[in-house]
Amino acid sequence: MFHWKRNSAYLLALFTLWGLCCASISFATESNNGASMIIILDASGSMWGQIDGKSKMVIAKDALSGIVKNLPENMDVGFVAYGHRKKGDCNDVEQLIPLGEMNKSLLLEKINGLKPKGMTPISLSIKSTLSTLKDKENHATVILVSDGLETCNADPCETTRLLKESGIDFILHVIGFDVSEKENKQLHCIADAGNGKYFPAKNANQLRLAMGVITKPVVEKAVVAMDRTGTLFVDAARDFIKYTVYDKDDKSVAEGDTRISSIPLPAGKYTVKAVLAGKTLSTSGVVKDKETTTVFLGGTGTLFVRAVKDFIKYEVVDKAGNVAAKGDTRISILDLLEGEYTVRTKVSGKICTSSVVIESGKHTDTNLDCFGSLFVEAPKDFIRYHVIDEQGNKVAEGDTRISTLILASGNYTVTGKFAGMEFEEPVVITGMKHTTLKLEGAGTLFVRAAADFVKYQVVDKKGKQITAGDTNISTLDVPQGDYDVIVTVAGKTCKTPVSIKSGSRNNINLKCFSTLWVEANKDFLKFIVKDKAGNDIVGGDSRITKAIIPVGEYTVHCDGIEKTLKIEGGNRKTLNFKHLKQLPKPDDISQNHILDAKSKFLLSSSNDKVSEPLIIDLEKMKLFPGDTILIKILGKYQFDLNRPSEFMNDTIAVFSASNVILKQAKRHRVPGAIDCCIDIITGVTWFEKLVTDIAEDFDARDVQVVIPENAKFLFIGGTDGYVTDNKADSSYRVEIIKK
Repeated sequence: MFHWKRNSAYLLALFTLWGLCCASISFATESNNGASMIIILDASGSMWGQIDGKSKMVIAKDALSGIVKNLPENMDVGFVAYGHRKKGDCNDVEQLIPLGEMNKSLLLEKINGLKPKGMTPISLSIKSTLSTLKDKENHATVILVSDGLETCNADPCETTRLLKESGIDFILHVIGFDVSEKENKQLHCIADAGNGKYFPAKNANQLRLAMGVITKPVVEKAVVAMDRTGTLFVDAARDFIKYTVYDKDDKSVAEGDTRISSIPLPAGKYTVKAVLAGKTLSTSGVVKDKETTTVFLGGTGTLFVRAVKDFIKYEVVDKAGNVAAKGDTRISILDLLEGEYTVRTKVSGKICTSSVVIESGKHTDTNLDCFGSLFVEAPKDFIRYHVIDEQGNKVAEGDTRISTLILASGNYTVTGKFAGMEFEEPVVITGMKHTTLKLEGAGTLFVRAAADFVKYQVVDKKGKQITAGDTNISTLDVPQGDYDVIVTVAGKTCKTPVSIKSGSRNNINLKCFSTLWVEANKDFLKFIVKDKAGNDIVGGDSRITKAIIPVGEYTVHCDGIEKTLKIEGGNRKTLNFKHLKQLPKPDDISQNHILDAKSKFLLSSSNDKVSEPLIIDLEKMKLFPGDTILIKILGKYQFDLNRPSEFMNDTIAVFSASNVILKQAKRHRVPGAIDCCIDIITGVTWFEKLVTDIAEDFDARDVQVVIPENAKFLFIGGTDGYVTDNKADSSYRVEIIKK
């Protein structure tokens, strides 16, 4: 039999898995018979949250409605809700039904009419509800159901404590519906302050169970007070078995769930019937005036199956070979008719069974002890292996340090390849036990260096290559032993010793070379590294190439300039070659270098105004065809739309033999445009789809070009956008640098 005391730990564990979601119910009651309850229901906006596809409010309404329908008629009941009328209102607490003689239809109407909306003023709901009990003499039971914390800057725990100390005769129980650990603590504190109990509930059944446990003693008080009325309580091996109560005329008079429902009935004889596994179970009992009669619904018991791992599916077969039930190990508790059964599952190709006998009203545990688990460990993850049985059949496969395999009890061989070596390791699997197999004889090697992707070899002491990899990338499996890591850079070979032990993880750093990074005002500027003898070691381009160089002293040659270089292992070196000469600024800098941010070759929208671009006379700048120049657009810009954000606009530039610009149909043209490079901007403007005949343009924000033949002028301007200089000093300017 499933006894409450014996299984209280199980029920408590079940309760603690439950949470509070968004409902708060409270029954505070007082009546002449001492059976008084007040229901406080949380109807805050969070009650719209869902559990198993249903909103929490719907679940709470269903649970409350079921409880209300089974309440005796002689109880005094009140109903309070909060958070159901206004959003953001911390005073939204309403006494929907004052404490008094119960009207079931009205109570159900008020419950079902609630719609979640607002805040969670728990403290105010408790204070306003319990304050109505000051003048009451009888004891009242209050039940609070909530799905979250107080949201109105109050302390409901302290409020409850103070009300208790004031002398009001009440007990306050709290049900948390789908709540977090933090929320559980606050709600538990409220229950403690009210001398009540705290029940967490995660779903509809758990909420219903908690409500049943809380209301049972109150209902029993009410039932005892009824004239010539007693109570029927139906016990069984398992909770939540639905049953129907029939009177002496075989007429259905009530329905309930085993171990939860206490049903008030007029004195007399009754029969309880339930259908389980296709079989009708029944029991009888006599209800006496002002007494509680307990009957046991026999013929069933419960089964719980354990195994070395959870979630292993099994089936329960009766003596006739029929499948009576299915479940998962360590999870499912099954209801079964009394009798003999076989628990059956299939593991690694073998049938595993266990025989059980189910007795009426008793709980049976059994172990599937014909299989265990295997875990294979190695210094490196994802080493594939196979499991071979005694007949040579492959029954399973897995990855080291990842897969846990379920195997039937017996002798096996684990095979695979690790560190270039074939392995065959025997292993014995015992039922209900976990076995770990650790692969021996190899370790891992990870090689770091100043540069990635430098290839290296791992050779044994006889010079034979064992494996190879790349620096900072490859993690290699290496058999145990002593080795040298060999790398050749720029014609020089360096050797680093390493000792690999079984199961070890080894990290080494190659100190025999480093990297060189060359910076200059110009990208792709060639450089050459020479040794002391003047031999070329390595070359590259500025700002692009990371040159790998062995330890030593060198000279670096770049565009006619020579610098000394000392390479120490593992340290990156940077050399600067900033030898580009900046042109002297003309006397009239404002005429030649200030770029009006509003100047445009093309239009973006009808709101733009065409203005002249900057026109630079190349001869005055002492710039001529064939010269290489770097054009930079400098300065900060922002939208002219009352927006403070900075924004760099797009610019174009055009070389021309003439300083003439033509205007036609909202577009600019440069008649003497000269091709100098790849055309960047051609085709149409963004918004008005106007074709431009500025065919020889290019992006001039930061570009290096060769002045084309016959070019005498350079036009620079914006392409589009509401862009203006953000400073009065005209910081938006053009800088031209010549080599």
